[in-house]
Formats: sequence, structure tokens, C-alpha cells
Amino acid sequence: MIIDREVFCQQIIERYNENHDFLHNVFWTDESSFSTAGLFNRHNNHWATENPHMVKKLKKQGRKTVNVWSGIQRNKIIGEVYLNLLQEKVEEYLENLPVVLNLRTIWQQDGAPPHKGEFRFTRIAPVTNYLNQKANLWIGKNGPIRWPAKNPDLNPLDFFLWGTLKNNIYSEELSGDTVQLEQLIRQEINIINENAAVFESVRLNFLQRCFKCIEINGSYVEDTM
Repeated sequence: MIIDREVFCQQIIERYNENHDFLHNVFWTDESSFSTAGLFNRHNNHWATENPHMVKKLKKQGRKTVNVWSGIQRNKIIGEVYLNLLQEKVEEYLENLPVVLNLRTIWQQDGAPPHKGEFRFTRIAPVTNYLNQKANLWIGKNGPIRWPAKNPDLNPLDFFLWGTLKNNIYSEELSGDTVQLEQLIRQEINIINENAAVFESVRLNFLQRCFKCIEINGSYVEDTM
């Protein structure tokens, strides 16, 4: 079953109208690649407000990449095999939350292959099974709230975080060292985490995108805002 983008947005708006804290409870997640050559991964090249017009390109020779998984939950960004990450890092983070916030948390993931976690030639899906057992409610390809395919314009990490991080990190020439690149990523995430107002703006932006998506009959919002 392929969920319609308009249906998804309508579900989000209805849940928000029932409980204005709904978007605070969603744990948004995504992955992106960062290059020591300072080149954008075009798949994740989105911005919350406007395109920073990053045109700087460095030499490709010797280029290395760092793959980053990240999540936005309330007013915080946190950053192996996806299932192991869920079972270890994410569970540890959630266990340290107040019980009431832990119970309210709504996991979100897109339809990327690691998120399905299916074993080849079988219908066993350990990630889906894990989330069904552990999460009260979750958003995903096979979740109680189904995530539409090809939906980056409605994921806060795609339309906000990755473009912001890459614009800041690539504003200066990199040494080509992945250790330096990882340090810069952590540093920029820490800076964003110090500004709680940013996260409220991102949530409001997401809600506006849902309304806009419905208005334009499911077309991509980034082309119209």
C-alpha cells in the first residue's frame, strides 16, 4: 500500500488539532553523507527558509565521506546497523527522558532499506517488529502512521538540518581529514541545540508544509514556498 501525501498531511493536521503537543513528541530521523571535499549530497540538499547558494567545490581526489544518522526530538538533535542503533543508542536516550515524555515519543523514519531491515528472500522485518513491540506509536512505511514514498520536503532533517549543517561546515576549506569533519558536525549540532527557538520554528514550518501540500494536491512543497 502506497500512502498518499495528502492523506498523510491530513492525518498529521488532525492529530495536531487534537493535541497541540503532537509535533513535540515526534522523534524525526534521517541520514546524510558529508564529504571532506565539501560537496553536497544532492539527495539531501534542502533548506528551511532559502537556498544558501553553496557553490564551492573542492577537488574530488582523495575525497572521503562520513555517513551521519541524526534525530530531532523536542528541542534537541542527537547524533552500525540501524536495528542495533535503535536497540542501543536510542533506547538509552529515551530511558533517560522523564517517563511521561518517553511514553509520548512517536518514532519517525522514512522508507530507506535499513529502516525496513528485511532479510533477503524472506518477509521477516526485524526493525518493523521491534518498533511494533517497543513504540506506542510510530511513523514509517509500514507504521501505524504511514510515511509516503519520496517525501523529503516533509522531513525536518531534509528541509532544515542537513542544508544548515553543510552550509556552515563547508563555509571554510576542509583538510580532507574525516576526524576534523566529524568534530565540525558535532560542533555545529551543539550550536543548534543551544537555540530552542529554532526547533519551534522547524515544527511550525513542518505544519505549514502539510497545509501547503494539501492545497497543491500533494505536489512538492519546496517548489512552491
